[in-house]
Amino acid sequence: MEENENVVVEEQQATPTETVVEETAVAASGPKKESFGAKVKEWFRKQAVTLKRKPQRIAFLFFIISSVMYLIGLNVFSPGPVIDFPSQSYLGLSVFVTTLFSILVLVLFMNTFPKRGIKYKKTGKKHNMNYIMLALTFVFVIVMFLMDLLYYKQLTGCINGNEAKFFLNAEQAAPYAKYFTEDAANLAYDAGSYKSYLVSALHLDIAHMVFLGISAVLLATLPLYKKLILKINTSKVVESTEIKEVIDTEDE
Repeated sequence: MEENENVVVEEQQATPTETVVEETAVAASGPKKESFGAKVKEWFRKQAVTLKRKPQRIAFLFFIISSVMYLIGLNVFSPGPVIDFPSQSYLGLSVFVTTLFSILVLVLFMNTFPKRGIKYKKTGKKHNMNYIMLALTFVFVIVMFLMDLLYYKQLTGCINGNEAKFFLNAEQAAPYAKYFTEDAANLAYDAGSYKSYLVSALHLDIAHMVFLGISAVLLATLPLYKKLILKINTSKVVESTEIKEVIDTEDE
């Protein structure tokens, strides 16, 4: 009888403790609202993880910028060859080739780094990069760069004898004075509609060459900055929900 009473007492004493532990566990496991700063930090951490897996996205971003820049600027590049300067026969060709290659270079880049490794039938070895597509990407970049140089040379060649149609005033014409047939101070600048895009075409052409160069450098130096990106700490600290209870076993 005494043994049964002791068991009952122990169960009665254990029950409140178990209830408290269960309530604490439920409270600890409940959802916690993250602050805005924590959400932003987590978003950057996920982006860093993605970047560590695919560091080529940095170069791809600049390729996209250069291509979109050129395609949007076609309304600036195109009028020159067809409206006022038919004597420069390669203006239209340079615009056409660069427009076509601006689209194709993105396709080549995406096939250079496929989602799955390329498996060769002979060796069965998998590679993460298609070197043929990589070589073609560089070839296309070089061709576009040369076409931009050709466009710039052809368009500046059109300035000779057409200075008044390019520039609004002498200050705007000063950087291109070496292409003039006469002194800029003696030019009578008219109000022709050509000025709105001809000077802009020269500036946009230079900007496109700059972004092409940056894109090519980022692609060529990918193995170097990839090592730096892999050193970024993207580990996530998870708070422990384990409940530890110290039980006093000493007799009172």
